[in-house]
Amino acid sequence: MKKTLIAALFVASAGAQAGVITVGGNDGTPTNGFTSSVGNCTIDFNDGTAANSCGATYTLAAGSIVQSSVAGQYATPAGDTSYYLTVGPSAGNNVQVALNAQANYFGFYAGSLDTYNTVSFFLNDNEVDSFTGTAINAVAFPGTGTTGNQAQAAYINYYTTDAVQFNRVVFSSSSNAFETDNHSFAIATPPGQVPLPGTVALLGLGMAGLGAMRRRRIA
Repeated sequence: MKKTLIAALFVASAGAQAGVITVGGNDGTPTNGFTSSVGNCTIDFNDGTAANSCGATYTLAAGSIVQSSVAGQYATPAGDTSYYLTVGPSAGNNVQVALNAQANYFGFYAGSLDTYNTVSFFLNDNEVDSFTGTAINAVAFPGTGTTGNQAQAAYINYYTTDAVQFNRVVFSSSSNAFETDNHSFAIATPPGQVPLPGTVALLGLGMAGLGAMRRRRIA
C-alpha cells in the first residue's frame, strides 16, 4: 500500500536566494526506497545506468551507479536493495544532472547523510542554492546530528522560492560517500505558498466555465 510521509520544513540559503526542504515521499516500492510524491517522473537507476525518459542528462564517473555496499566506499540507503547513485572519491567526486527544462523542485532518496555531502542548484552557470548533509540531516532526523548513520534514510524534497528556477543539479562529496536514489524534478508549488500564477489562471478559467454553464442551465 502506498504511504506518504511528511516532515517539518527547513529553509536553506546561499547568497540572496533561499529554498525550502521537506522530508517525505511515497513508500510504494519497499525494495527501492521512497519515491517522490511531487514529481511525475522518477530516475531510479534500476537498470544500472542513468538512462531515463525524464529529460535529464547525467555526467558521472564509472562506478557511480552501484548496488549493495562496499566497506569504506559506499553503503546502500536503508530499505533500498536496488541500484543507486554514489558520489565520492572512490566513484568520482561529483555528478552533474542537466535538465532539459527549468524546474523549481528536485527530490531524491538519501541515506547516511554526512557533513561533506553537498547538493547545489544552478540556472545555467549561476548558483541558485546549495546545502550540505548537515542541513538535510537537521530536517530529516532533528536532534541526531550528522552521523553518517547507515540505518537512517529519507526522501528529500527541495523547492526554490520567489519564482527562482534551476536547470542543473550537482551532487558532490569530498569523502566517501553520498548515496542517493529515485531522483525526480518538476515545477511545483512550495509548501505554504499559493499556487504558481499559471495554475491560478487555469483555476480561474475553470471556475468561469462552471459559472457560464450554471447560468445557461438557469436560463
